[in-house]
Amino acid sequence: MALGMPEELLPVLVPPLVYWIAAGIYHMVLGSADKHRLYTKEEEETQNLATRRQVVVGVLINQATQMVLVALIFMTTGGKGGTAAAPSTSLLKVVWQLALGLLIMDCWEYWWHRWSHEYKFLFKHVHAMHHYLIVPYAYGAQYIHPVDAFGGEIIGGFLAT
Repeated sequence: MALGMPEELLPVLVPPLVYWIAAGIYHMVLGSADKHRLYTKEEEETQNLATRRQVVVGVLINQATQMVLVALIFMTTGGKGGTAAAPSTSLLKVVWQLALGLLIMDCWEYWWHRWSHEYKFLFKHVHAMHHYLIVPYAYGAQYIHPVDAFGGEIIGGFLAT
């Protein structure tokens, strides 16, 4: 039990929590440094094709979908928890697994993104949402269509595990 909750809930709740904390800090810092901004607030309002509200709702929908999928995976696999002590793993093996996982996920993300630009139907109806933010918001990193999130992020993460 960590933080007063079952450990199985940590991979469900921690990533969105860290995302919003980091975005909030960045948003506050960016708001207090107007003279250092790349774009003015007027440019932000006129150039973006998505409103702040649309971005927040889009990100929350993607995060809710991902949280449900992670929770379902833990329920169907029974998590990997248990009372038995985990076998010790060498640092070299952990570093190798992490590097391989990052490589697999990054390659998948690259090819998915490239594919979504090359196929006009996919770009027009799914991927174009990702390009609605010309002047990015701190919390807009996950502002993508749910199909794009599933194809790029969720499948990529699955392949890397």
